[in-house]
Amino acid sequence: MNNSTAVLLQRANIDPKQLAADINLIYLLADIQETVILRIEESMKRAGVFRFQDKQKVLRMKSAAGDMRRFVDTTVNYERACDFGDDSDELLKAIECYISEHINH
Repeated sequence: MNNSTAVLLQRANIDPKQLAADINLIYLLADIQETVILRIEESMKRAGVFRFQDKQKVLRMKSAAGDMRRFVDTTVNYERACDFGDDSDELLKAIECYISEHINH
């Protein structure tokens, strides 16, 4: 974050650490969303039920997730951006475990 951004955040009474945490969360969720969308797309194709309406919805979801991920890529340093993929994979595993234990029991 450059100095002018820090000044603007301070004037607006915005906590830069909370903003950074929110941006990190967006990236993790977008990466998870993109992964799950790709799995759904592949499953529907294999089952032969990937119709035109489904394709359009999946393309819109993929585009939105990609846009969010690319936005975050422009706001974090390279090393942290590389770590996000591993973090989102671990978070997805935890979410899937929770769903398996609490929702799909």
